[in-house]
Amino acid sequence: MDQERYEHFINRDRLRAELSGRQFVAGVFRTLSDKGDYPWILHLISRFSEFSERFLYLTIPITWNTPEVIAAMYENYSKGDALDPEESILLKSELWDSLVDFMPFRFFWKDREHRFLGASHNFLTYYNVSLRDIVGKKEEEFDAWSIDSRLYIEDENRCMEEGEIIRNTEGTTVVNGITRHILSSKIPIFSNGRVIGLIGYFITEGDFKAVEASRQKLLTVDALTGVLNIHGFVGETYRLAQIYHHQGVDFAMASIRIQGIEEVWSSYGEKFTRGVVKEIIRVIQKTLGNRGELARLSEDFFLALLSFRRRDELSALMEKVKEAVWNLHEIDNISITVQAEYQVSPFSEQGVDILAQSMMKEIRKLSVMRRGIDNTLSRMEILLFCNME
Repeated sequence: MDQERYEHFINRDRLRAELSGRQFVAGVFRTLSDKGDYPWILHLISRFSEFSERFLYLTIPITWNTPEVIAAMYENYSKGDALDPEESILLKSELWDSLVDFMPFRFFWKDREHRFLGASHNFLTYYNVSLRDIVGKKEEEFDAWSIDSRLYIEDENRCMEEGEIIRNTEGTTVVNGITRHILSSKIPIFSNGRVIGLIGYFITEGDFKAVEASRQKLLTVDALTGVLNIHGFVGETYRLAQIYHHQGVDFAMASIRIQGIEEVWSSYGEKFTRGVVKEIIRVIQKTLGNRGELARLSEDFFLALLSFRRRDELSALMEKVKEAVWNLHEIDNISITVQAEYQVSPFSEQGVDILAQSMMKEIRKLSVMRRGIDNTLSRMEILLFCNME
């Protein structure tokens, strides 16, 4: 991980420039030793004299894992008093800072004696504590948390003594007087083959629900445009078909093909084409309003589910869609020409047949082109459409 930083440090042009105004330059890097491990080593390069072109290169082993040194470095760094990262011994890298401050995970780290050394912002917020409240203390000193002892005694002992990774131990914690079910994990921290501490984290039932909701969204929503993908479209169609079967509430199904997208792609490339697709989706959604739900199958083929009161409303609505797409003449100061073709029919009439035919045509096209498609159709989904009635 230190290779790029070291290459910058050892660059000859940089060394000449740096040493023209100072006696030496220094950096700290994990360096391969005769034992095969990578201890932190201070690398120091100095001139023999002011005008010398010869350099003295020294490497000096350092020890910084004593509590006093760690505390001093942490205090200086947290106050912003540290020197340039390439010339300083830092307890935390910029990457670690970002993880601690911004990642949504609730995690902490402890020393060999099970005392807190730090915690993420999310962990501190969850328990409404500060670093000052927890650093240097053991978990059993926080009676208000009422954490299941298995989460920090048995698991941490195994992690510390045996170097074992502990995953998803079930337990409970109390936050604001409310018991929360959690899964707790512990990861040993090694230095020169010896466990010197651990990192722990936990997830709650609420986290599970949020992850599951996100997973379901990923399964049903098109990543590029935010409209439904084919899986989401199948599910929504099935839901509306059930309503039609039980309550007699009809709906319409439409296929929309955009002419001109291939020319845009060949002229301006993928990135611009995706921008065009997003704009087409935007104007179609604006035209449909609350009367339709849209799905994207490819850059030039969309499906829609429409609500209606009278049969003649469908053609009028789709003609508005066609006009809206036709009126797209310029995107990002580039002129384009695209137009929409559609087929539409109530589900109770030929909706499924029209849709199945359109999709089969699209599948044949995709099987040849295979270009930039995010979603694929399965035979099961086609059968579902064909047997929907």
